[in-house]
Amino acid sequence: MKYLFSFVCVLGLAVAGYAQEPTVKIIQSGTPTVHPPLFILDGRAMPELVKSNTDSTKMVSPINNIDPNNIERVDVLKDDQALKAYGEKGKYGVILIYTKAKK
Repeated sequence: MKYLFSFVCVLGLAVAGYAQEPTVKIIQSGTPTVHPPLFILDGRAMPELVKSNTDSTKMVSPINNIDPNNIERVDVLKDDQALKAYGEKGKYGVILIYTKAKK
């Protein structure tokens, strides 16, 4: 089964995908940047790259390993708000990802 999903977070950031398995991709509109934002998953900072869940020879963004069906909410912090909350690590923005609680 193929999944098609897309939702706009805020400020030109969107989460979208089209794949056999649900995947998450961050698409940034506007001027491209070489500095990725800081990703926080359920209160923990995520590394910039991890091994893919589907191909252990590939390094991917850790958000690629998140099941979109498990995402409850995504918040975006930018500018002073990101710096105040995360200091120098948040200078390029912060994406807060909250997953659904396991029942």
